[in-house]
Amino acid sequence: MAEPSPLLPGADMNCRRIAAIACSLALLAGCTKGYEPTEIQKELLRVASDAEKRYEYVRARSEYRRLAENGVVAAQMGLADMLRDGRGGKPDPQGAAKWYLSAARAGDPKAMREVGRIYASGEGFPRDVAEAGRWFAAAAEAGDEASRHELAMLVLGEGSGGTKEAVAALKKAAANGYVPAQLELADRYRRGKALPQDRGEAQRWYGIAATSLEVEAANGDQSAKSRLADLYRDGRGVPRDGERAARMYAELAEAGRDTALVDLARLYRDGAGDLPADPAMAARYFARAAELGHASSAYDLGKMLYRGDGIPADPEGAATAFERAVSLGDDRALLYLGDIYTGNSGMQDPEKGAAYYRRSGLSGEPKGYFRLAELHERDRVADADPALALALYELAGEGGYSRGTSRAERMRESLDAAGQVRADALKAEIRGASLGR
Repeated sequence: MAEPSPLLPGADMNCRRIAAIACSLALLAGCTKGYEPTEIQKELLRVASDAEKRYEYVRARSEYRRLAENGVVAAQMGLADMLRDGRGGKPDPQGAAKWYLSAARAGDPKAMREVGRIYASGEGFPRDVAEAGRWFAAAAEAGDEASRHELAMLVLGEGSGGTKEAVAALKKAAANGYVPAQLELADRYRRGKALPQDRGEAQRWYGIAATSLEVEAANGDQSAKSRLADLYRDGRGVPRDGERAARMYAELAEAGRDTALVDLARLYRDGAGDLPADPAMAARYFARAAELGHASSAYDLGKMLYRGDGIPADPEGAATAFERAVSLGDDRALLYLGDIYTGNSGMQDPEKGAAYYRRSGLSGEPKGYFRLAELHERDRVADADPALALALYELAGEGGYSRGTSRAERMRESLDAAGQVRADALKAEIRGASLGR
């Protein structure tokens, strides 16, 4: 039996089991491509694919299923994609996993890659890193460079050994022209992560990737254009050109790529090369992205309005932006909302600010507890409670905000034994509420 691949993570028993199956899959990958459709099957598949193109998803799913159940591998892939994405019915991760697995066993490298991703994520099958590794390895053996890249990233991400082999796989995928592997390799040379820091090698690989991205972007690939714009923005592998990056992001935004609005906002906020920072433009793009539901853009807009970063300070506008950020799931904005309602913004409402600080602390931000403790210590809220202030300062310190620890030590000395006991009880109660949020 072949030696287990050092790239496959997991215990020795898992490695032996993986090696046995990987051997059979490697043999399978070397056989005739029996997973590819025959001419007759292509005609039958056209009915399903045409329905899919017309957005007749229910019919398309039905046609794919009929063919999939009769062993047509391409139909199994089509059905799995629809089940995964919820087209033609509710998403069905388990059903998608079943059909990807069937296609993978028939030798389809793309299906093997999907099975690897499912095992790596735990969405469809129970998470199993070793299983993910063996499927990525099998697909890579069949020539799928995306899987070779994913296998390398899986091993490097798990930190379970095999770093040297993972880097070798990453280099091979990059050398074979897989652009994400080229960009990853460049990033690792730049940062000195799992590779010696080498800015020359980083620039070389960024340049190789840029050449491929130029071609893909010219052929209409929006993802390629976005990554190429990033390279021009940062001057990686190409001359730094903020204006060109801005034009590319703007073209993507006009084509409906919402994330390009965020890229434009950050580009104008920070500037790049000959493109100067333009806070007003940045705020405009952050606002557009926030309207489309981008939480961090609402948060960044709120910060600009709160601080007056290159634009007039606007506490009310900042509060509105931060409220939107919170509604979209960015809890970082809670702390700023507390500051707005307890500071000198002209919108003073300490009780409202205290509520935001409490929510901030419960969300995992220790500074929120610290700010709330200050309100109680300084008697700025109704029913101010020194014992609660002590509990909150200690929670802030335990959460990593060091000022909380020093304040807590001072307050504990000022309380009698009963107050200290009460503070301990309050701390336990708040900690329980935090864990149950």
